Amino acid sequence: MSILRVIKSVIMVCEEFNKPVDDIDVVDGLLLVSLTNGTNFSLAYRFMTAGEITDKVISACKWGE
Repeated sequence: MSILRVIKSVIMVCEEFNKPVDDIDVVDGLLLVSLTNGTNFSLAYRFMTAGEITDKVISACKWGE
């Protein structure tokens, strides 16, 4: 998956759970995501499938409740 597709997917999933994304940074193959509710998580997107990325983002959105 391209980085732009990954970012779009992360934003869409977070919006679906009503957890808007505050900031996204890319550092050394990691996607560092900050949500407006203060939850932060990282994704090693290069080594993950689309399903794994979605599952991790859903978990992070639920964890931040």
